[in-house]
Amino acid sequence: MKKLILVVLIFMVLTLGCINQQKNNLISDKNINSNQNINSQIYLVSPYQNIDWNKVSNYRANLHTHSNQSDGVLDVNEVIKLYADANYSILSITDHDTVNSKLATKTENVDSNMLLILGNEISSAHHFNLYFCDYLNDDQNFLVGGNQTAIFARENNCLMVINHPYFYNNYVDNIHDYYDYNWYLNLYKKYADVLFSLEVFNQGDRYALDNYLNSPRHLWDKLNYDLLPDKIVFGLSNDDFHSPIDGFRNYQTFFLEKLDLNSFKYALTNGNYYFSYQFDANGGKITAPIINQIKTNEKFVEINFENALTIEIITDVGEMMVVEKLNSNNFKFDYSNLKNKKFFRIVLKNNFGESYTQPFYFK
Repeated sequence: MKKLILVVLIFMVLTLGCINQQKNNLISDKNINSNQNINSQIYLVSPYQNIDWNKVSNYRANLHTHSNQSDGVLDVNEVIKLYADANYSILSITDHDTVNSKLATKTENVDSNMLLILGNEISSAHHFNLYFCDYLNDDQNFLVGGNQTAIFARENNCLMVINHPYFYNNYVDNIHDYYDYNWYLNLYKKYADVLFSLEVFNQGDRYALDNYLNSPRHLWDKLNYDLLPDKIVFGLSNDDFHSPIDGFRNYQTFFLEKLDLNSFKYALTNGNYYFSYQFDANGGKITAPIINQIKTNEKFVEINFENALTIEIITDVGEMMVVEKLNSNNFKFDYSNLKNKKFFRIVLKNNFGESYTQPFYFK
């Protein structure tokens, strides 16, 4: 009888121990799940979130410009004066495979406060712009293709952008080589530290062909869809100026506290700018929508602007989520229902042009 009682007591002790352990495990699991929920909380990353809007001013820039050093018709001083007279603040002379250091840092006989950015266009295959470093195409220093150009950029502290992406979407002509989507994607993956941007507009919109699917916008969206949230590709819009007929339709507007090289480089690599495409040059006068501020919080994006008639919110690869006519200079929208998307971008339009934000993405 005593033995039976002892066995029952031992059984009860063991059973209670198992129950307590299960309770502890449940509590532990709840804590783990709670931490996972906190760690996996989706939030919006905006390229404009760290801007102090009380301190910045807007500065217009063209970052793809040619002179008679290569295939342009004007000399460097004439090009700079032309853009200065049109109230541009930032200019990069990007002659083909040419060293521009002296001409890009100081000029003669030009009364201008223009910030000049050292640049070159590498042109042996697909064209790329390099910024902040010299390059001379000669027998000892000849870059061919994306890999060589990106390695050179990495070794020489340059930044690199893919210019006017050729007709990548199953289109082949007798002038340009064919580059499929994976060629672009792999280049951005492999050289994410130096390859920061894509030219979305060039000389108006000459590489768009007939629709969105055959335009650089589609390539831009597709790259960001596949690369985010680890890597973002910013967009650019450039004149690719060779003669005065090419000027003033494409530009970006930078939000800077100071017009100097360090402030510009920070803004360029962090997406603190928007870009525009005007249908006509209009003598350098801005006719596309102007963006003054872009603010975000936990739920809303609020954008303040001028001269816009409609706004579009585009997500992922060309999905139109919002198209709305505007009756004021301010637009606020709730982005919480977009958290199942990877990113979105904003386009403001009027009868004279279009202005594009950089992508906002979820992380």
